[in-house]
Amino acid sequence: MGSGQLAVCSSCSSHCLLQTAYCKLPTAHYCQLQMKRTTFFLPILLLAACTKPPPHAISSKGAEGPIVVVETPAGSVQVVQYDPVTEKFVADSPWVAFLPFPANWGFVPSTRMPYQKDKAFAPVQVLVLGERLETGTTVEIHPVGAVILENEGHRNLLVVAVPLDPALRNLAIRDYADLALRYPGVKENLEQWLRQWKGGVPARILDWKDGQYALRFIEACLPKKKDAPENN
Repeated sequence: MGSGQLAVCSSCSSHCLLQTAYCKLPTAHYCQLQMKRTTFFLPILLLAACTKPPPHAISSKGAEGPIVVVETPAGSVQVVQYDPVTEKFVADSPWVAFLPFPANWGFVPSTRMPYQKDKAFAPVQVLVLGERLETGTTVEIHPVGAVILENEGHRNLLVVAVPLDPALRNLAIRDYADLALRYPGVKENLEQWLRQWKGGVPARILDWKDGQYALRFIEACLPKKKDAPENN
């Protein structure tokens, strides 16, 4: 049977075109060759699909809002921080032993605070008001405000947010006005905690901003195109 003639393939029981140019064996079928190629590349494709980026390198954007990776759950006294070198969550000594976290503490992945250039890992930090979320949880958020603090001469901005998922909320907060007017006790408790959160010299609350400001700040902390590594 010459090249270009149809034959029944013994592997797939269908008619195929003999492609003798691809194989030294004159009876090899093109579809058999394709099956061999698929068998060879399938484990590689599966491995690539199962490989996930580390928590600090995942996308900062969800379907409708920013993503936060939870480090320390709400109500915990034990501080948990993420180490990008080991790519693990590490328990740290309590900042203040008698002050549990009033909300879930975490960070927006793939961001970097502009005034923390001396630190290798300085993502945007977020307090997520809502149900307790365990360490390592990723949650899509809706920023409702941002608080600017000063501690020992250093300024810091902390985003305050609620989960986008209504099932994870325990407060009907849509924006900063809701936080300040409908839940002034929550805002006051946050301020009291933030003044003492690191122990030592109390922090000063300099200002509060609304959710739109917080969202713009997160966007500003995303890597710029020029910051992307060049391919050699």
